[in-house]
Formats: sequence, C-alpha cells, structure tokens
Amino acid sequence: MARINIEDKWFSDPRRTLLIEKLGSQLMADGTAVTIWRFAQTYFKQNKLIPKDKFELLPNADHFAACGLAKITEEGVYVSGVNKQFDWIKSRKAAGSKGGLARAKQTQALAKQTQATLKPQSQSQSQSQSQSQSQKNNNAQPGGRATLCQEFEKIYLDYPRKVGKKKGLAICKSKIKSDESCQKLRLAVKNYRDYCEREKTEKRYVKHFSTFMREWEDWVDPETGSCELTDKRREEDLAYIFGEA
Repeated sequence: MARINIEDKWFSDPRRTLLIEKLGSQLMADGTAVTIWRFAQTYFKQNKLIPKDKFELLPNADHFAACGLAKITEEGVYVSGVNKQFDWIKSRKAAGSKGGLARAKQTQALAKQTQATLKPQSQSQSQSQSQSQSQKNNNAQPGGRATLCQEFEKIYLDYPRKVGKKKGLAICKSKIKSDESCQKLRLAVKNYRDYCEREKTEKRYVKHFSTFMREWEDWVDPETGSCELTDKRREEDLAYIFGEA
C-alpha cells in the first residue's frame, strides 16, 4: 500500500496555493498532489523518472506541472518534493539492508553451529558403520561367529540322533572357536555315526547330542581315542543316558 509523508510546510507552500486557484478547491489540489505522488512512488523506488506519456495521463497533471510541482524533461518527469515525501521508503530500504546483513550473519553463524553439531554425529555414525562393517566382515570370514553357528547346525543334521540339540549347540559355541576345531568336530560326528552303523546300535542307545558334545574329542581319532566301547564303558554310558534330563 502506498504511503505518503506530507510535511506541514506543504500547506504553506505557495505552489499549493496556486494549484488551489487553478483547480478551484483545497480538496481538489491536495487530492491531485497525493494522487501524483503515489504514482511517482513506483518509479522512485526504481530510481527512475516518470515517463512523459504516463505522466500526461494523470488527472490535472498539466496544472500540477504548471504550478512548478513537476519538471518535464526529455528523459522523463521529476515530481517536486519526492525526496521529502518518500523519505520513509529510503529509511525502510536502509533498515532492510542492515536487517538483511544481520540476518545473513545470523544464518552463517547458524550454519557453522549446525556443521559443528553434525560433525561429531557424523564421526560417531561413521565409527558405528565401521564397527558394524567390521562385525559383518568378521562373521563372513572363516571362523567368524555366524559362520561357525551355521556349521554347528550342519553338523547337528549329520548327527545320528536328533535329541539334546539346544544343550549340545550351547557346548559347541562355548568350546569350538576356530575352523580347525570345527573340522575336528565334524570328523568326530562322522566317526561316531559310522561306529553306530557298524555296531548296529539301537537308536535309544545312541548318545544324546548334548552327551556326545561332552566327550566329542574322544571320537576324533578312532585309532588312538577312546571311541571303542568296552562293556564297562557301555554300562556307564547307558547309566548316563537314562539319567540325563
């Protein structure tokens, strides 16, 4: 919305008096001045003169210029008094410029603060990702926990009696820590399975997997280990099997 600052001296300006005489009333003179000043305001903001053809279309523009309130040149029309009537525009521009500079500085400070805040988070996130990737790599490498757990499941599938899985796998995880030990366990299971098939051991006499895991190393080497069951050993095993929960 247009805004005009009319100074008190306008009402004692002889040019106003002349304009009143030409237009026949104070109201008409003041209305004409305000109308032309409001129109000139648009060009004043752009630091331009009013085009002559546009000025001539304004009401009572010829009388306004004849009273010395506007100067018509080849470049355009300069309206007298605009530097005073439009001081508020210059003041607002200056304030806006200062305010814009202040906002720019605030924005820069906020950006720096945000970067300083995000940097430790980014480093923390990077470390977390690095640890996560390291864990994945560790699991993927031979001997990794995930790989060994998968191998334990496969070994259990080869075991001749599917009883005591939970306790047996728990022992696997606590005792078997490397690929080498895992391969020995696989061999021990094979030797025990072959033994049970060769001896035609009844299913009920085959050790629970959890029981086997307590002595699995005895079955790694059938030649030197204690895999051969003597009558006394068989009795001990049977007593243990039937006493096991």
